[in-house]
Amino acid sequence: MLERNQGSLTNNTVIAALARVKTLSIVRQLDSNDKSGQLTPSQNPLDLSTADLNNMNSSISELPMHQLFLAGAHLRFSSFAARDLTAANFQGAYLIEAQFGQAILTNSTFSLQSWR
Repeated sequence: MLERNQGSLTNNTVIAALARVKTLSIVRQLDSNDKSGQLTPSQNPLDLSTADLNNMNSSISELPMHQLFLAGAHLRFSSFAARDLTAANFQGAYLIEAQFGQAILTNSTFSLQSWR
């Protein structure tokens, strides 16, 4: 898909929507994998660094998002309200108007440029 769209999934709105649905579907499946023992503490955290997740609403799922790696991701207008984001990494993420009300951010990392 990237080759057909000059390295971008956003040139075509249909492809962008499809990629978003697939990404959200994979994130939701992680909880069932965790419960089945397929994900273990020794594995690397979920890495979505540099992903374009603008306008994402993570409140549609109640799954914890421990050790989520979103360094450098574009998260403008995204909502993480009331989510457990323990040990998440948002270093260098683009967080303009992102919502974190009542989120659990224990040991999570941010950088000042994230909020510009």
